[in-house]
Amino acid sequence: MKKNKKKLILLTKFSKNYLNYIYSKLKDYYYFIIPKKYDQTELCSMAIDAEVAIGSNITKKIVYSANKLEYYQHTGTGLDHIDLNIFKENKIIVANTH
Repeated sequence: MKKNKKKLILLTKFSKNYLNYIYSKLKDYYYFIIPKKYDQTELCSMAIDAEVAIGSNITKKIVYSANKLEYYQHTGTGLDHIDLNIFKENKIIVANTH
């Protein structure tokens, strides 16, 4: 197990099989933050200490709440609906899986 594990928040509800797959591959590197409701209020409060975020429903409010965020992995198609300037201003790396 790695000593300096980062905190990873899931911004999207994944199927149990996919969640198990993600966990099996990343459990040695990350502590998982898994919301129950996935609404903006809950995501903002749970993202405060997250260094990595994975999902498709990121908002400006979530980015500003996640003051330690270093990396965002977008799981949807396209980034045209996301204001990428927010990430640039905060020096957050953004990647798209599609």
